[in-house]
This record gives sequence, structure tokens and C-alpha cells, in this order.
Amino acid sequence: MSWQLFGAPTGNCFRAAIALEEVGFEFAVRPLDLAKGEHKEPWFLALNPAGKVPVLVGEDTRGRHVLTQSNAIMMFADMQKEGVLLPVEKRARTLALERYFYVVTEAIAANGAAFALERRGDIEAAATLYEQSAVAIAAMERFAEQAPYLGGDSFSLADIAGFVITRAMNQRLPAELPFLMQWYARIEERPAVQRGIRRLVRAQSE
Repeated sequence: MSWQLFGAPTGNCFRAAIALEEVGFEFAVRPLDLAKGEHKEPWFLALNPAGKVPVLVGEDTRGRHVLTQSNAIMMFADMQKEGVLLPVEKRARTLALERYFYVVTEAIAANGAAFALERRGDIEAAATLYEQSAVAIAAMERFAEQAPYLGGDSFSLADIAGFVITRAMNQRLPAELPFLMQWYARIEERPAVQRGIRRLVRAQSE
């Protein structure tokens, strides 16, 4: 059985797909139409009772494997090829992880909560959290000023997470973020980043 990434063109799915692409992991995209509620159908809930995407399903030497969290899928990708998504050297690895967790907890978590509130109609509360997310992203300017990548001298999970949330929040960010925008342009040009985004968008439209 080949590996399948169940998903849609969402930030969490983009992050998972890009990480898998960066390490050359072979997988097929299985698109879900969230507007039609495919993620709430019984067959999908059997994979992920939370009814959320992405979900990575496949087999390894120990049998069937199901991952239901985007961050876990990114860590899984890192384990496929050492040194591609996280540095091997301990201090550099710790810095990259620190920056990765910063993006996930400070920028992405606030953004996700804002989106949920917006869908419930609580526009004022959503706006506050969107602003909180934008402030956290803007603060990444100091990371981009210090080194070529958010997590230090080499590309890492921090860059994938940071790129995807910056892409989603681009219109809400301050105009003057020169180092962050230079970093963003470099990440956007990476072939694996382009493939990860393109595969989910294309699968959804077919």
C-alpha cells in the first residue's frame, strides 16, 4: 500500500506536504472537499475521529501507520532523511526546534483560533487574535536578520512553518519587514515548497 496524504489546500496540509517533498518521500495526495463535509464522513472519521486534515496513512515494516497531526507528519518527514529538515549537531538542532515551536505556538495557534472564532461569527475576537498572529510573525524579522534561515544557518522545519503562516497572513503584516521578506522570497523559490503547495491545489481542482 502506498502512502497517502489526505488533505486540502490549508496551512496544516501545506506544511505536511512541503516537509514530505523536501525529503523526497513518495506519497499520493487524496483530496478532501471540506466545504462538502467529506472530513466528517464515517470512513474518514475512522482514520481521524477529530475529523481534521491532514492525515498521512501508509505502511512500514511494523504494519499500518496513521498520523493525524501536521506537526507529527513533519517530524515523521524529518526522520526519513537525517539532516534535511533539522540539523544533526545538537546546539543547531535545538535552535531550529526552538524557532519551529515559536512559529507553531505564537503565530499558527493564534491564527487557528482566530479562524475558528471568525467562522462562529465572533468577528471582534477573531480580529484580536489575527493581530496577535501578525505581531508574532512580524517578530520573526529578528530571526531573518540574524541568519539566512529562521532556525539558523540551514533550512529547517521552522522555515516550512514560518513560510506557510506568512503566506496566509501576508496582507495583514506591516509593510517594513525587509529581512523577513527576503527570507520569504528565498523559501518561496524552493522546488519542494512549490511542489507541496501545487500538489494540494491541483488535487483539489481535479
